[in-house]
Amino acid sequence: MGVLGFFLGILASLMVYWLFIKEKSQQKWSICVLAVILIVWTVFLVDFAITSLIEGMPQAAAVSVLLFGIIEIFLFALLKRFSGVTKVENNVPLSGK
Repeated sequence: MGVLGFFLGILASLMVYWLFIKEKSQQKWSICVLAVILIVWTVFLVDFAITSLIEGMPQAAAVSVLLFGIIEIFLFALLKRFSGVTKVENNVPLSGK
């Protein structure tokens, strides 16, 4: 179980790096809250699936990945949608002039 915790820590660290440093999505508090929920949900999903496989219940692991994975994709789409709204590209004014 120590190895699982190590890999979950690496996964969470990579997600924090990607969401907060690379994507620069720390401008709004609502985006930060959604990003933290996504990180916790991902760690929960991976932990639940791996522990189900270790305990010898592959059907429970498959159902949990299916159910929690769909919700995670929805959360990720929300995060990308809300974090993409604040970006200004090419310094083009909104009036088009």
